[in-house]
Amino acid sequence: MDYYKQQAGLKKLDLAFRGLVVKSCRKFARGLFSVFDDPTMTGETTSLQVCDIVYIRPAKIPISFVKECSGGYGKYIRPSVREALSNCTDDIYVVSAEPAQLLDAVFRAANIREAIMDVYCTRFKIKDDIIAGFEKLGLHAGMRGKYLGLMEVASKPYDKIYTLGDSAADAGFELHRAERLVPCTFSSAPEELKASVLSRNGKLVNSVEEFLQLN
Repeated sequence: MDYYKQQAGLKKLDLAFRGLVVKSCRKFARGLFSVFDDPTMTGETTSLQVCDIVYIRPAKIPISFVKECSGGYGKYIRPSVREALSNCTDDIYVVSAEPAQLLDAVFRAANIREAIMDVYCTRFKIKDDIIAGFEKLGLHAGMRGKYLGLMEVASKPYDKIYTLGDSAADAGFELHRAERLVPCTFSSAPEELKASVLSRNGKLVNSVEEFLQLN
């Protein structure tokens, strides 16, 4: 969006049209996948693939712009979250559909990157300092992406693993057979998700800070 705002003329019109196509596809995919009795089937994977082809590749966004722009978002991470991260003695991992380069800039701007052990997410493919699409779509949105990321964390020899998210995939829905995993979600999450989390001996929290204090 920030890149789009800085463009002019036909380039801006083209990006606006492409963005509309992606948004329409996302809305359609969500509606289509909602017929499945599986809350992890969100249509986000399909939406991201369409975004890659229709928007990211044609936009030819300089990676320098992404790093400069995304770094400013670090200020939106609350000081209380930064303090909770610094006081947390557990290993922390992030599983996300957002590109690694963007997250890294945000985390570093917020001075929290050192508090995070690893990040499982997509990566931008960079060619001549221009974003040429996603490097791979093995770890991406929806069940297939976040599930794979969670599986990577679950493969580590921890006695207990707490997961937090506001969607079923984030909260480890597909890892319900893992006895070491404790799914968590926010008290403001959809009722269906809260019921699912509680049925698996999970926990409800009011904030990220409260989640980081669980033990």
